[in-house]
Amino acid sequence: MADLNLDKTKCEEVRGLLLQLLGSTFALYLKTLGIHWNVKGANFRGVHTWTNEQYESLQGDVDAIGERIVQLGGYAPATFEEMGHLSQVMLAREFRDAGAMLRALVEDHALLVRLARKISQVAANASDGGTTSLMDSFIQSHEKLIWMLSKSIE
Repeated sequence: MADLNLDKTKCEEVRGLLLQLLGSTFALYLKTLGIHWNVKGANFRGVHTWTNEQYESLQGDVDAIGERIVQLGGYAPATFEEMGHLSQVMLAREFRDAGAMLRALVEDHALLVRLARKISQVAANASDGGTTSLMDSFIQSHEKLIWMLSKSIE
């Protein structure tokens, strides 16, 4: 681990939670990509375009989380199997309509926000400002998506 001047034991707890967030964010990336490819109906163009923006943003989140894990002295997994074991997001085989797709995204983004808040608290207790800052940006971005997705399905 690079000398980040952090307590190694506290970093282990932060890394463990970041691994859960990494797996869950990766799963949501895949789910969003699947929705992007498979959406049908009157809202096709809007949902297709919007989910394109979302999965690109999630790809950036995955990268930032993985890099933070490594900065804290951990190993960032990069296989489907490892990510699947870490994820709290349930992948769906098929959705029947765009509304169901968007409702699922709301729930999953909310799950990520809850996990990021927990990470932020643990990181703050560890005086890990780098992780706290990363989580603050993550939370802000995903809360905005929750708001936007929720408004689109009212």
